Amino acid sequence: PQFLPFIRYNMQYAASQLMMDVQGANPAGGTPLWQYPANGTVAQDFSFEDAGDGLVYIRSHAGNLYLTVNLTSPPGVLQDVKYTGPGPNNAISGARRPDLQKWRLTSTGLTIPDRDLFLIQSHAYPNRALQPAAPSQAKSLLVLGDTGQTTGIRPNAHAWKVTSPLLSEPLTNAPG
Repeated sequence: PQFLPFIRYNMQYAASQLMMDVQGANPAGGTPLWQYPANGTVAQDFSFEDAGDGLVYIRSHAGNLYLTVNLTSPPGVLQDVKYTGPGPNNAISGARRPDLQKWRLTSTGLTIPDRDLFLIQSHAYPNRALQPAAPSQAKSLLVLGDTGQTTGIRPNAHAWKVTSPLLSEPLTNAPG
């Protein structure tokens, strides 16, 4: 409920300040996701759809396809058609399991400026977090890796800043 459906959101990896991006804005299924400098294109626009039980589907605007765990090692992330139930293996992701497209976003921000920070975890791999394979490099493919520190006073090292250019909540100072 914290994300409005069908509203355009952008996700920035906090550690690198690079954006989640559909490689080359390619609308085809099987296109991998990577981190890339902010460019304001549709390749960096995503929407959330309720998947039940506190989970969401993340849909890319580049192809209107869904973030899907690719059964590689380590598991990568690509866009694919929505899986509505078990089915035959899919040449793109290796399996047609709906849990490969369901995501949990857990708030990691402890202060008002960090309120948009979230750890993004796959329902299929709950002990792994979405992150770039090489965090400091642009064009680094997104994978599921170690969740890192999940408690303490600092936001998680693998947090994503989730914002929407359509929603703004400027901080204002009350007259004193």
